[in-house]
Amino acid sequence: MQIGLLVSSAALAEYFVTALVFAGHTVTLYTRRNDLFSALFAGASPRQRAPHEVLLVELVLDDDGKQVIAELCRLVRGQGLPLIVLTTSGQEAIAPAQNAFPGLCIRQLPVRLSTLLPLIQAQAHARCQRHCHPISGQALDIVGEARPGLIAGSLVLLLRNA
Repeated sequence: MQIGLLVSSAALAEYFVTALVFAGHTVTLYTRRNDLFSALFAGASPRQRAPHEVLLVELVLDDDGKQVIAELCRLVRGQGLPLIVLTTSGQEAIAPAQNAFPGLCIRQLPVRLSTLLPLIQAQAHARCQRHCHPISGQALDIVGEARPGLIAGSLVLLLRNA
């Protein structure tokens, strides 16, 4: 599975990349949020595939962190991209963030890999339930433009190799 990872420290980056790759995932590491935003913005076009299947973002849930979450939610909404927030913040910060972003998956660090890996799978599976062909499991692209030979106003679903 393609995982986008935004982390603030080199030690966390090394730990998560090593663990996720060892578990069979492909990881794209972002150490700056602007790089992640650029990658997501490039994938925001209906014709462009999202660069990841799941996003893992480590951040503190202060005002700046909540602003990052809001921007990420806005960028990934159209792509149906699951977002998992990992934080060192305490429950006193997690609860208001969870209320501000209902449905967002927020977990407090440290988190065990035996908890994180199934969570990643569940988030990806939930995404696939919303955006995959029911038989093949391949991701579906919804193309909203007219194509020669198609009836105007028809909706075309194209299978995309995952």
